Amino acid sequence: MSSHPPAAQPASAEAGTPTRIAAGERGRGRMPWSEVVIHLRLADAVMDFQVTADGTAVQLLSGGQPYSIPVLPGEAGLYPHPDGGYSYRPEPGPAAGEVGGR
Repeated sequence: MSSHPPAAQPASAEAGTPTRIAAGERGRGRMPWSEVVIHLRLADAVMDFQVTADGTAVQLLSGGQPYSIPVLPGEAGLYPHPDGGYSYRPEPGPAAGEVGGR
């Protein structure tokens, strides 16, 4: 049995649809229960992020500013896309730390 709660369900059908994202692009997603994200106390929080220009890391953003150091894509819930770049499940609405965020 897992020690963390079950994954949150998407707020809408669009939120549950995997979307491709490339190096340098920004997105908004619900952070997974990965070891790094748990340590940052961001697990299950909706966060804005940007894939680094070289595509090797993800910079989490809070209010448009960098939050902590960049993390590996898998730690932020981004996974390799067959056509290059990554795929993730976007989340609508405000990110954590914004008005109406968690």
